[in-house]
Amino acid sequence: MKRNLTFFMIVCFAILFTACHKESEGVYNPGKKISKTYYTAYNSDGTIEQPRHLSETYTWNKDNTLNNIESEWSRQSYTYYSNKRIKTYTYQSKVDGWSYTSEYKYKGNQLSEIKLSDGEIYQFTHKNGKIVTITYGVYNNDKNADKSKVSPLRFVLSEEICRDIQENIEMQRAKKVGKGSNTGTDVHVLSTYTLTWTKDNVTKMVYMDEEDGRTITNTYQYDSYNNPYYNSDYTEVYSLSKNNIISEKHEQGNSLRVITYTYTYEDQYPVRKQQSSQSYWNGSLMSESNNRLTEYEYLN
Repeated sequence: MKRNLTFFMIVCFAILFTACHKESEGVYNPGKKISKTYYTAYNSDGTIEQPRHLSETYTWNKDNTLNNIESEWSRQSYTYYSNKRIKTYTYQSKVDGWSYTSEYKYKGNQLSEIKLSDGEIYQFTHKNGKIVTITYGVYNNDKNADKSKVSPLRFVLSEEICRDIQENIEMQRAKKVGKGSNTGTDVHVLSTYTLTWTKDNVTKMVYMDEEDGRTITNTYQYDSYNNPYYNSDYTEVYSLSKNNIISEKHEQGNSLRVITYTYTYEDQYPVRKQQSSQSYWNGSLMSESNNRLTEYEYLN
């Protein structure tokens, strides 16, 4: 009996310890912090389209939270709650001065919604501590949502995925202008994203247009190295998964696009990411390219 009681106490302590140390969404404190990224773009024939240049510069606060990201075209800045979880994200264009702000809301350890200042909203549901659905919608009679050109999902999912999603959102914005109010509470849902996990990585995401039923299925494979964006405050790509994506497939009807990433690593983190892609129609290769190189510098 004493032995069983001791075992029971150990199990309870383990459960309590795990619960108290469960990672909160929106807190970003990676082992290695990115300071700069460099970008090189290639044409389909392998010639250089854009020479290597500084793409983004990251500035970190003394408390290890990310302050801002500067690029040639924009400034992205952040504010935080007292527990270091992201509170607001502000995007400002350096081209025309246009800006918008996203406000992040949480329930317990989990992200519940991202509300944009122009009336758009992303809502999150969870299962077993993981995000399993993301809905995108607008408040009834909202006439301003079509102004937004940068999706906050860029800071949750991969840039290739978000490019597809953004194109779909732009089409949806054209459909829904006038359907809701940015001061109301009734949300008109336009699309849903359903996520499937394998351990700590998203291995499948299905996009559904709630108005016409169209779907896009995305699947992913990963390496075993540290993702510098993992458990981030949704301020960069790949932040949901613990490891780095090495392959992703986008399927819609007879169309298939495959994106492959090849990395060079130092200290278990990527320092170079080479991207290549192939597009297929009805199983036949239509085009392929080796078109993007991203290089990372770290503070430490």
